[in-house]
Amino acid sequence: MTIGRTEFLRLYRSSLRAAQQFETYNFRKYFYRRTRDRFRTASTLGDAQMVEKAVLEAQEELKVMQRQGVVNRMFS
Repeated sequence: MTIGRTEFLRLYRSSLRAAQQFETYNFRKYFYRRTRDRFRTASTLGDAQMVEKAVLEAQEELKVMQRQGVVNRMFS
């Protein structure tokens, strides 16, 4: 499974949007910064397997951020 540029950017934008859903400033900035750094690192990887692994990890992290964003909004 190779991921195309548009799919990679779509995942990146979705992750940034999920990071912006946090009410708490520190959480919001932390996840935004972490997402940005992870995708910068993944974009410089040359090996296709390493890129796929990074994308799978990013997809899992996106799911976690979305769940945690909901919890954060409920209790903030």
